[in-house]
Amino acid sequence: MRKKAVRKELADTFAALQQFPDYNNAFVELQAGSIDAVAMDIGVAKYQLESRGEGYKILDEHLNSEKYAIGFKKEIPSSAIK
Repeated sequence: MRKKAVRKELADTFAALQQFPDYNNAFVELQAGSIDAVAMDIGVAKYQLESRGEGYKILDEHLNSEKYAIGFKKEIPSSAIK
């Protein structure tokens, strides 16, 4: 199945999609039982779950994959970038 079809199939299972101004608000709603899940980047998710302790799980399903680029000023020597 193509990625777009898989994402649409998954999105169609959502009753509603809510957006929150930050992760803390999303987790408050999750803890209150107002929402069933929170979607976020994997790095952010790992940090949030480590800082919040037990009771959360990262699912195997991926909603999307993206490529990122990082830019540096030309004046920064390459030896400073690790």
